[in-house]
Amino acid sequence: LSPMQQGLLIHYLNSPGDSHYSEQLVLELTGSIVNQVFNKAWETVIESAPVLRTRFHWEKIDSPVQVVMVNSTFQPRYIDYSSMPLEEAVVQCQAYEARDRTFGFDLRDVPFRVSLCKLATLRYRMIISHHHILYDGWSNSIILHRFFIAYHAFFIGEGVSFPTNPSY
Repeated sequence: LSPMQQGLLIHYLNSPGDSHYSEQLVLELTGSIVNQVFNKAWETVIESAPVLRTRFHWEKIDSPVQVVMVNSTFQPRYIDYSSMPLEEAVVQCQAYEARDRTFGFDLRDVPFRVSLCKLATLRYRMIISHHHILYDGWSNSIILHRFFIAYHAFFIGEGVSFPTNPSY
């Protein structure tokens, strides 16, 4: 682990259940979203960014380590509130966001998750949650840029690939 990650791990171990270093980004999306394309776009981003496949181990070893999984077990969560009036759908999704923020992470599993709330036809909220031990806020723009490029390419039936980020 980097020195910063070691510090974050110490905070995590000293305050189990604390969500202080849980980060959440919420984006309002409009347009048609196809779940299979959404999945494929995220899988492509995760394949190119080893940090999004990283778990942390510290038990029964001398020094904590990060382990990059060869394959991703990523599964986005889909919540459909579109059968409700829009105002109620927004309130329900915001309640979900609040629960997700306080849910926390088990660093022994990849501390990264994405949820997509459908509010109405062509209206969505994408919720990206991660533990700060994975990456900082500056990395969000890179991750999102890749996601939107991949989604667009797959949506129109084209392929896309990204260079794999160098590992730490």
